Amino acid sequence: MTHNLFYSAVLFTILIISIDGAINCFYGIEETAPGVHISNIVKTSCPSDFFCFKQSKIDKKSKHYEYSYDCGTIQICSQPTCVNEDDGFRTCCCTTDFCNSSDVPLSIFSSLLLFVLIFMNIH
Repeated sequence: MTHNLFYSAVLFTILIISIDGAINCFYGIEETAPGVHISNIVKTSCPSDFFCFKQSKIDKKSKHYEYSYDCGTIQICSQPTCVNEDDGFRTCCCTTDFCNSSDVPLSIFSSLLLFVLIFMNIH
């Protein structure tokens, strides 16, 4: 009985988080060059009509990598896509929680966890 109550509470929490009107994104900068690594990235909540935004500039010759993470407005992002710009920047916009990361999106993990919890609750 205690396990069923626990699983139900976790399932309810996941469902509430997934229907929240805001989109969750990463915010901050990351820079890597020979002998240097700077990273100041946090999680933030953006209005539901915003995109998650990631801009990168990679210079493979000098091994200098710059990344910027933020909430993107319609002026920056008109649709979920990536665009290579003439000045060497790559801009990516997406519409799922924490999708502006280079890691596997958190939404995939949440979906898998939800499936496991439902399966465990049935059996």
